[in-house]
Amino acid sequence: RYESYNTHQSTDQIEENAAFNRQEITTGLTWKMSPGTALKADYQWFKNSGSDQAAHQVNMGVGIWFN
Repeated sequence: RYESYNTHQSTDQIEENAAFNRQEITTGLTWKMSPGTALKADYQWFKNSGSDQAAHQVNMGVGIWFN
């Protein structure tokens, strides 16, 4: 998934901050272990217009559906 957003696009009486103009890429996998149970993992790249360096993040989770 690709996201591009600027939470500082229009500001009143303060100067726009390029660090709030952000881009994110997220990719991930879900393994359905059994009906109602899943393991999830994703990897994210974060970048903003105020920096030349990108940040990275790994997320993991367990999903359980109770009937």
